[in-house]
Amino acid sequence: MSHPNLTIKQEKFALAYMETSNAYEAYCRTYNVANQKRATIDRNAYQLVAKNTKMVARLATLKQELATRNSISIDWVLQGLKDNFMRSMQAVPVLDKQGNSTGEYTYQGAVANQSLKLIGEHLGMFAARDMLKEAPVQITRVTVVLPPGHEPPVIEGEGYTVDGDSISN
Repeated sequence: MSHPNLTIKQEKFALAYMETSNAYEAYCRTYNVANQKRATIDRNAYQLVAKNTKMVARLATLKQELATRNSISIDWVLQGLKDNFMRSMQAVPVLDKQGNSTGEYTYQGAVANQSLKLIGEHLGMFAARDMLKEAPVQITRVTVVLPPGHEPPVIEGEGYTVDGDSISN
């Protein structure tokens, strides 16, 4: 059954994308790609997922329907991540099937770090760092103020030597 704003193939692509979360895979399942290069498939799939406003709206609707059907909300996901973090940091004891403490605790640092990363990304806590990746800053001058009576150190690096007030190459 096709969505009224999409062609039959576009709807098939949307459903395949929801199943795989992979635009390339969904495109290959939907369209004849036998004579297409990988770059062409990637570009066409990206155009559908990111640039086609009808597709973007349909995918948003499908995602919301999926979340509603499964009683998943942002709060539910964040609470699950928080629970994973607390368990991995030994804040919650390991329980047996009857709910009794086993006396065992395991530290799973990777789980804790991944939980914190996902929560932080959701809350936008790493935006400044991401911007630095895109637009690196080049430092051209550093001024060091030393207390009276202290001599500046000799610093070498990047092909330059800094000695007091002089810089040599």
